[in-house]
Amino acid sequence: MLIASDDASQAATHYSEYNLSRRIAGDAGIKTGSRLGTHGFRRAFAHRLRDADLRELEDLGGWKTEKTVLSVYLQPDDDAQRPALKRLSAT
Repeated sequence: MLIASDDASQAATHYSEYNLSRRIAGDAGIKTGSRLGTHGFRRAFAHRLRDADLRELEDLGGWKTEKTVLSVYLQPDDDAQRPALKRLSAT
């Protein structure tokens, strides 16, 4: 669940996520209009936690279905696939 405030029981809204992403981008010196938005942050979030249990990742990211995580946010990644192929060839 994304956090909208210091109160961890309050989930973030799309509006609060957008404002947070703009503030982070501004602090990082990224120009407005750099095609930076919440979608990119959410995709990076899913990618960084791709080894987590899918159900846990769904909850942590605030997605409503596992299908959304798999079809939109988790993208194929060579670095993640190599260990799986290596395990396959070892058997």
